Amino acid sequence: MRILLTTLLFSSLAGCGAGQQQADGLPREAVSGTVTLDGQPLSGASIEFVPAEPNSPGGTSGEVEKGRFVIEGDRGPVAGSYRVLISSLLGTKVDASQPPGEAPAPKKDPIPAKYNTKSDLKVEVKAGGPNTFEFALSSK
Repeated sequence: MRILLTTLLFSSLAGCGAGQQQADGLPREAVSGTVTLDGQPLSGASIEFVPAEPNSPGGTSGEVEKGRFVIEGDRGPVAGSYRVLISSLLGTKVDASQPPGEAPAPKKDPIPAKYNTKSDLKVEVKAGGPNTFEFALSSK
């Protein structure tokens, strides 16, 4: 019985270290930062980290609220180069006044395409961090 308890104790401690290796086997990093649009904190938006190299693992996404985003290490990107896409979540809501059976009209994203579908934002996520980024967007 003592051997079983000792084995269980060491097994549980093995997963408590500072290592960033996650269940998917990737060494992920925490990322955080701020996002403003025309100098105002952005809310109701998503932020996505897309690996710069095609077919590379480790991309992730999160939400931006009150100008801040935090993606914990268990869901974060792996170290490397990323293209960052920032889009409004407001365009995904369905308009309740739309007549039944009709497709809702797509809403224009208040965040310009140069920050999402045609994003030119790039960051380098470093192993061991810190990985804090600041994005000052302009609607013009």
